[in-house]
Amino acid sequence: MALGYQYLGICFGRRNDARKAREHYLKALELFKAAGDRRGLLRATVGLAYVAGELEPDPAEARRLSEAALLQARDLGDAEYIAVTAGNFAEVCRADGDWAAALRFGAESAKLYAAGERWARAAAQYSAMAHTHAVRGEYQGAFECMASAWELLQRQPVAVHVAWYFEVWFMIAATLERWETAATLYGFIGHYRDANDAGRLQGVLTRISTHVERVFSELGRSRVEELLHAGERLTVEEAQSLSLSAARA
Repeated sequence: MALGYQYLGICFGRRNDARKAREHYLKALELFKAAGDRRGLLRATVGLAYVAGELEPDPAEARRLSEAALLQARDLGDAEYIAVTAGNFAEVCRADGDWAAALRFGAESAKLYAAGERWARAAAQYSAMAHTHAVRGEYQGAFECMASAWELLQRQPVAVHVAWYFEVWFMIAATLERWETAATLYGFIGHYRDANDAGRLQGVLTRISTHVERVFSELGRSRVEELLHAGERLTVEEAQSLSLSAARA
């Protein structure tokens, strides 16, 4: 019964129905707790943290639940669960402006994923850490993290994480005011996501939207549309070369 409620929570979460997702995760949590199922309790807590962080959003509740999930994972001593919950907590810390904690927990997650040969997930953490460094104006740190992410993605090029990697490059390029590079990368990302059916979390879209608006403001719609079409024709390797040009400029 608890697993049924857990799966329903996941389904409603994917439909962006925060109220029903939370309702079913809470029922699962209660049943897992009654059964003494610590792994089930952890999964339900992670689900509730996702609802609070991505669907509602409720930053304080997301932080409380994400930290609780990380403590539960440490108590279990399971490296995979610790990697997941440390990465989730790092994301909550990023959203909360707690940059040092975001980098610390992101690094922990990346190392655990890499140790388990989950290369793409490790790459996603390095990409997120690069974004944090860029927000702080620490561009050398950002470039180093992106180099690590790219190396890992060569071993396991999972589409959703490749797309996230280039989205971070887009945000870095925009932050550096490399407007044409940013616009071209954005065109590539849109085409790549569509071609590979790679979804995107709402929280990511929110972060990117500000940069997209700035690109249109700086270049004008006509020029941006030209560059978007040019980006759609890029290969992954060409998009990588373009991204690196923003770092060298």
